[in-house]
Amino acid sequence: MVDIRLTCRHLGIKEDVRAYATKKLEHILKHFDGVHSAELILAEEGQGTKVEVILGTVRGQQLVAAADAAEPTAAVDLVMDKMDRQIKKAKEKLREAR
Repeated sequence: MVDIRLTCRHLGIKEDVRAYATKKLEHILKHFDGVHSAELILAEEGQGTKVEVILGTVRGQQLVAAADAAEPTAAVDLVMDKMDRQIKKAKEKLREAR
């Protein structure tokens, strides 16, 4: 199990949003066991929320995805979709290298 570090910038995050984001990230991490660190950053910017996910992989790569939306849960959904695509791409590269 990977420890997930959650950081909030310029806002107090509600517990339900925190739980939602952590649950979504844990679900994505089940697809790829080559992750040793995970950071989830939520920041208030203008009228919306920016969410950023940084994953450190065993091979020294960093996978980074960010998304903006008016609602925090929508931003979490967008960034998790982006991260899921990046993980699939990284897994394909690993398979090709073997």
